[in-house]
Amino acid sequence: MVGSRSTDVRFGLPPSLPLAPPPGGLARLRRVLSGALGRAVELVAAPDDERLVEAARSGRVDAVWAPPLACARLEALGARVVARAVRHGALESRAVLVTRAEGPAELSALPGTRVAWVDRASLTGYLLPAAALRAAGHPPGRTFFQQTFYGSFRAALDALLAGEADVAALFAPPTGEDVLAGVDEVAPGSGREVRALLVTGRGPLDAIVAAPSLAPADGVRLQRGLLGLASLPEGPTLLRDVFRADRFTAAPPLGYRALLGHALAVT
Repeated sequence: MVGSRSTDVRFGLPPSLPLAPPPGGLARLRRVLSGALGRAVELVAAPDDERLVEAARSGRVDAVWAPPLACARLEALGARVVARAVRHGALESRAVLVTRAEGPAELSALPGTRVAWVDRASLTGYLLPAAALRAAGHPPGRTFFQQTFYGSFRAALDALLAGEADVAALFAPPTGEDVLAGVDEVAPGSGREVRALLVTGRGPLDAIVAAPSLAPADGVRLQRGLLGLASLPEGPTLLRDVFRADRFTAAPPLGYRALLGHALAVT
């Protein structure tokens, strides 16, 4: 929970990470960030994206690992994206709406079913598939009997596999035929239990954002440390196990602002 200031630098974590870090992963993240900044770092988990953005806006955290829409909102508030993730060689991801093998076979069979979303601000866990459904003539509010936000990709997939939902939203590779690769990444072996109903267009990945409260010199150090992670002793393991990324790259100014239209299109 975000609270009062107590350490030199506070780093906010999003509520819906691509995957839960393994034991010791967050401690490794704190060590690497502290080394890059030369200052003590505290990790702060936000309960939802709204409070993650508010914490950065108000200065209660100095930098955040943010999902794409949160990046867009923070850019609009004067924050700076210092590094964006590269995953599977790409800067973008698609979303896929999946069902169990015995579930609805086509979009026309969705009315009256239950959907498992991730978070209202999740690009691949809600916004992209919801917009794609609307464009296909199946707006979620009129299509689904029940819409539930589970807070993480794993929880949404678990709800589907347990029969608590009929369809679920997951992330998918930006190109290629293996649109269920994200399913197997979240829960290995589960890809054979589901099938794809809808695959969306592409959107950008998560990024690291320097809040307005972070001193410019610290922002430069943070960016330098993130872009050079692969060369650090703990860097490759941190990239693989925590960020689930190949590497980080610099982001163009205001590169996420266009995503604000996605939220308006769905809501």
